[in-house]
Amino acid sequence: MAKGIDDGLLLALAMRKGGGGGTSDYNQLSNLPSIEGNTLKGDMSLEDIGDTPIPTETIQDAVTAAFQ
Repeated sequence: MAKGIDDGLLLALAMRKGGGGGTSDYNQLSNLPSIEGNTLKGDMSLEDIGDTPIPTETIQDAVTAAFQ
């Protein structure tokens, strides 16, 4: 870091220098994450991304067994 310049000033200068534009809409972003080749976009369920939900009873049984 340059001598005598604090982090806040450097951040402010960097923000003024470029960027801009952008979007507040997640679905308009590039390089969205994906799971098993399914891009995470919109309101997706586990089935939409290729996963199978675990039945509540199975979860309850696992929790009960872990704390016995």
